[in-house]
Amino acid sequence: MKPFQFYILDQNNNPVATEDIIEVAIWKHHNDSVVRQQYEVVRGRTYFISTVFLMFDNRSSEEECNRPLLWETMIFDEDSLKGGQVYKERYASYADALKGHQEALAYLRSLPSEPD
Repeated sequence: MKPFQFYILDQNNNPVATEDIIEVAIWKHHNDSVVRQQYEVVRGRTYFISTVFLMFDNRSSEEECNRPLLWETMIFDEDSLKGGQVYKERYASYADALKGHQEALAYLRSLPSEPD
């Protein structure tokens, strides 16, 4: 059975595979896994949007990708904090994660107004 695969990032934000959890812990101690994080107010409602480096391949069985999905963008609002997210996308590269964060912001800003 293959050991669980972790990832750290090199100086250029490229993933480097490792099976050594100590190496991952040391990397995490010296590096920030948050790519972007912010609050956004849209039509009077506050949302939290976060893009992070996961340090492990987060593909689900229905996601087909030939590269590990190591970054994730999620959007939460007050209601979703009780059990789910408003939006979620995963990415295989740092550049895709940065672009995806901007796309998530565009999605959020395009949400229709809630009825009164």
